[in-house]
Amino acid sequence: MSGDAGSVAGQVTALEVESGEDRLVAALVGDIDIACSADVEAGLAAELERDPHLVVLDLSRTTYLDSSGIRMIFSLARTLQAQERELRVVVSDEAIVRRVVILSRLDAAVRIFPTLDAALSPPEERASWTWTFPPTHASARITRDVVRGALWEAGVSDASVEEAVLAANELVTNAILHARTDCTLRLFLDPDIVRVEVEDRDPSHLSPAVLGPDAANGRGLVLVERLAAEWGHELLPDGKIVWCDVHRPTDAG
Repeated sequence: MSGDAGSVAGQVTALEVESGEDRLVAALVGDIDIACSADVEAGLAAELERDPHLVVLDLSRTTYLDSSGIRMIFSLARTLQAQERELRVVVSDEAIVRRVVILSRLDAAVRIFPTLDAALSPPEERASWTWTFPPTHASARITRDVVRGALWEAGVSDASVEEAVLAANELVTNAILHARTDCTLRLFLDPDIVRVEVEDRDPSHLSPAVLGPDAANGRGLVLVERLAAEWGHELLPDGKIVWCDVHRPTDAG
């Protein structure tokens, strides 16, 4: 199925959809910007009523993607995650919009694939764990225990385990001290990284502090920044997710 989502100054934006076998492939063709993103989002919402488990958003022929389009994709990812469905995005190394995708940290919210065939391939097993903690000091110790236990059982090397434990401890502690709300810790195990995510109910920005030698606070995020391969945060309407990736280069053996 194929349909036009809008036309601006001769530039036609099309939403091309193919569905089947519990999956939906939606190709965004042309410019995706504030003039058409609402129409594209509405078109996608209508297609999602088919209830596919896997949704693949193909940006191979997207010629422009602005912040409204990025917001639409983040919103779609959150909606599908809440429904226990999966969103994958196709962006090749040569894609016009690849730099915008990387700068927006879209890869922190969804899995990015270089080709449509790769995105449609059967998913590899990705071990994951989720815990929710109250905003009490005891939660930091429980965090260390559950993360260490889960990763040891999964066969992750001691060095990678301890780095992930430290990252999780500091992110949960940061939520306890500053958000002061319940927080949800998520742990994902990929072949080369351990991803740690902490979601709280405080929607304020954060960044590592520039610390002097006598600073009493602010060292947690500095530790995370220095030990993580990558880290960042995503603001939600009612909170935020802070995440970091820890390398696991020599787990085998």
